[in-house]
Amino acid sequence: MTTFGSTVLEVASAAGLLALPILVYRAVTNLLHHAASPEVYQVPIITILSRLAGILWAGLALTGGLGERAFRLSEIFIPQSMWEIPVTEFLISRGNLWSYPMGDILAWATTGDQPWALASVAVMVFAAVGAVVLCLRMFSRPHHRFQALLICSMTMVLFAWQSVYLVTLTLWLIHRANFWSLAIIALYIQYRRSRHP
Repeated sequence: MTTFGSTVLEVASAAGLLALPILVYRAVTNLLHHAASPEVYQVPIITILSRLAGILWAGLALTGGLGERAFRLSEIFIPQSMWEIPVTEFLISRGNLWSYPMGDILAWATTGDQPWALASVAVMVFAAVGAVVLCLRMFSRPHHRFQALLICSMTMVLFAWQSVYLVTLTLWLIHRANFWSLAIIALYIQYRRSRHP
């Protein structure tokens, strides 16, 4: 394949990877809005707690599953980086929430070696349990309770998956762009400085 052909393929892959979370988010939210009564969405606290639990789940998966090495600039820009993987492997491993061993990550987080990780687990459990309790207490009709529980669980999983996917995709794309990503970051910093002297 020519250099031009491989560049076009890289750009097309990046565009497809960037479009994926938008398409998934739109599909899931449209499905949930059609499946649930509008009454369920009049209690936004249940989805707020579910989002919080999902984001904390993603943070624990990333820090416990990848380790701090994955987020170092030196790791991102070296040729033999852990981010030097093809698109298919990215989708199967790094960008896939379900590829992270949550049992091992929870064991690591609850050892007490990392107080922030233990606090994250506590807040995540509190948010998830709080959302479930509100789903059961705020609605009198059983089908509304079921819909609220479905929305909570789907929202939590969606936000956890999207957070893991977007963070790892950003790091993967920065590694792929290498020098050009540094140039874009430098231009952005310069732009911010010129706007706020």
